[in-house]
Amino acid sequence: MKKKELTKFVKAALSSIFSAMIDLVVFTILSNSSKSLLVIELSTIVARIISTTINFIINKKLVFQTIGNTKKEIILFFILFLWKMLFSGFLVWLFRFININQTILKMIVDVSLFFITYQIQNKIIFKKR
Repeated sequence: MKKKELTKFVKAALSSIFSAMIDLVVFTILSNSSKSLLVIELSTIVARIISTTINFIINKKLVFQTIGNTKKEIILFFILFLWKMLFSGFLVWLFRFININQTILKMIVDVSLFFITYQIQNKIIFKKR
């Protein structure tokens, strides 16, 4: 991997970690330790929308540095986001029989999916034209 590509990969990883922290903080603030399913679900949705929007902006401006068709990039990014979210849940469910903590399993799945989604972002969504 060339230095420039490695730098971009590290920036994408840091952007992903930063966005995950934002997701957790916003969720925590909004849910405020509520046990209500409605509050938890709405907090999850709002937190994920905020963190994904921030992740998109960071990736577009700082990681991949594109000036292309933002509307197309947003649509593709959010399709990828939905796919990743659904596939992550499916994989955690699929491997639930493994004797491992579910949260740790989700972390392993999501880190694995990061490598795939990075390539999709690099080669398709934020492809330099």
